[in-house]
Amino acid sequence: MINVMTFYKKNVKKNEYYYKFYHEIVTDFERTRAEYAIFEDASDLDIQYEFYNIDDIIDHYKKILQPDSDYYALNRIYILLSFYLYKNGYTIDEFPRILERPEAKLEDFAYKEIRRRLVEMDKLNNQGQISYATRREFISKLHFSKNIINPIIINDDIKSLFKKISNSEKDFLSSTKDEKIREISNLIENMLKSDDGSFKSYNYNDISFDYIDNEIIHSYRKLTQCFRHAHEKALEQRKEFNDNQKDFLIEYGLVIINLIHKFINK
Repeated sequence: MINVMTFYKKNVKKNEYYYKFYHEIVTDFERTRAEYAIFEDASDLDIQYEFYNIDDIIDHYKKILQPDSDYYALNRIYILLSFYLYKNGYTIDEFPRILERPEAKLEDFAYKEIRRRLVEMDKLNNQGQISYATRREFISKLHFSKNIINPIIINDDIKSLFKKISNSEKDFLSSTKDEKIREISNLIENMLKSDDGSFKSYNYNDISFDYIDNEIIHSYRKLTQCFRHAHEKALEQRKEFNDNQKDFLIEYGLVIINLIHKFINK
């Protein structure tokens, strides 16, 4: 069994975003538990935080988002489930940053943010409303992805470079997979292209043990070229990549960017 309350208490750190909920989650719960224990077996309160496996946790997460849920009463379990999923490398494809920095109130995500997304998707009915049925269907189809490998650290300098060259107002981490590959490919070109149109070369082997060289970077740029364009042929080429391949291109592309950045700033 997985106890998400116990997991939170053991793993939350004072310097991270989730610690802001500590008093609301732990202190209040332990006070209630102590009062309950005077008359009843307090272990009964623990059951609500226990789950069989990750599928059970994801199913329950979707359940509390449903429009007929008592959002106020479910706020604590919402934060605990979000924390467990985030710490175990999960993201929600439709809302890539929500597990990293969840809304303080469940209602803000389950109602306001999801409704806003459905309006953007033109899901209003004839009365100009988002129906409960539409919300239920959207929530049931939320896709949870797990990072198979450790995420690559993006330092502040590289984050600034992404922001500088991007045509989008979204930051890199909140972008879709296709958008991330496009931004990575654009940034590699921006870092390497000289004013005369030629591309800089570096002796990457000094660091990369031959795993990355100028030819490999050229091949990566050529492979991801279709993500930089929106014409019909490029869109068709993108369909040849599955999600696992896109994840690899993102992770590998960030490794390439980090390596180029080291040489540029030598």
